[in-house]
Amino acid sequence: MLEKNNGEIILKNKSDIFLKEAKEIHLMPFKELDLYDKAFVEVESLIHRLTVGRNQENEIVFSSIKSALDNLLKTRDLSRHLSKKMKGYFTHDAKNFRRAVIDMSKQIILEDICEDYLKGKEFTEQDLEYLLERWVSVKKNWEAYRLIMEDLFLRGENPAEVMVRNIDQEKDIGRLVKTLEWLLGGFDGGFHKSGPEYLNNKPEVIYNNITAEEATNLKIKAPHGLIFNILQNCLSNALRSDIKNMQDSRVQLIIERDGQNLVFKFSDNGIGIPKEIQGRIFDEKFSTKEEALRGIEEGGKGLAYADKRLLKVGGNIEVMSPDTDGGWNTTFKITVPIVG
Repeated sequence: MLEKNNGEIILKNKSDIFLKEAKEIHLMPFKELDLYDKAFVEVESLIHRLTVGRNQENEIVFSSIKSALDNLLKTRDLSRHLSKKMKGYFTHDAKNFRRAVIDMSKQIILEDICEDYLKGKEFTEQDLEYLLERWVSVKKNWEAYRLIMEDLFLRGENPAEVMVRNIDQEKDIGRLVKTLEWLLGGFDGGFHKSGPEYLNNKPEVIYNNITAEEATNLKIKAPHGLIFNILQNCLSNALRSDIKNMQDSRVQLIIERDGQNLVFKFSDNGIGIPKEIQGRIFDEKFSTKEEALRGIEEGGKGLAYADKRLLKVGGNIEVMSPDTDGGWNTTFKITVPIVG
C-alpha cells in the first residue's frame, strides 16, 4: 500500500492484515507471497514514474524506491513457513533465485542507481534503460522463487503431498509460461546467469497446436509451482557437466495442446538415463549426481515424488530415454488436464 508522508511515497507493510485474512493455516504462506507480489508491483509503478534528468519528482520517487526496497529486503525468509522435514527440500535453486533478487535490488538498484542519484549524480537515458532492464531481471528471479516456494508450501509436512490441489485453477498460466521462457533463455541480463550459456543452441520454448498467447491464457488443473519445479529441475540436471562439455549440447521445451490436456516436453541430448534406473528417478534420495554419490551433498530431492504428485492432480509424467521418436537422448513428458 502506498501512502504519503511529508511528500514521500511510502510502501507500508500490511503483512499482518494479509495473514489474518487466511482462514486456513496452510494458506498463510500464499497470502504472504501475494503481499510481496503487490509490493513488487508498487515498486515497479514508482520506477515507471522516473524521467531523465534531475528534478523534484525524481527526488521523491528515488527516495520512495529506496524506502520500499529497503523494506522488502528486511522481510524474513519465506522458508520459515516450511516444516523441519520440508526444509531439506529448500534447494539451492530456490536460494539462488532469492539471492539474485536480493543482490540485484541491493547492489544495482539501491547502491548503483538510487543512492548515486540521491548523492547528486545525473540520471541519463542510459541509466533509465539500465534500471528498467535490471528491474525485469529482479522480477523474473522473484517469480521463479515464488513458483518454487509455492510448490514447497503445497507439500506441507509430506514431500509426496499436494495439499491444495485446486489452488491455481482460477489463474491462467501466464506467469508460469513467461518464467519458463525466461529460464530457458539463460536468466536474461547475465546476472546470476545459469547453464544455458554452455549450450551450442539457444534454448527455446516451442509451441505446438497452440500459440504462445493462447497458452498463457489457459488454466490447468495442476499447481503452477509443481510444473515449474519439475521443469527447472530437469533443466538443472541437463546442464550438469555431462552436457556442458559436449560439442553439440542442446535442450528444448515444447508446450503443446493435446485435446483437453496441456503437454510440456523437456528434452536434452546429454548422456541419457540408463533403463535400469529409470524406475527410480522419482524416488526420494535417489540421485545420479556425482556429489550425491560421493556423499558430498544430499541429492534426489528435486524430482522426488513428481510422478505421484502429478497423479494426485490428474496428470502424469513419462520418461523416454532414449527418445527415438523425437531424436533426443532424454525427454520428460508432463501431461496435465486443462480447466474447462
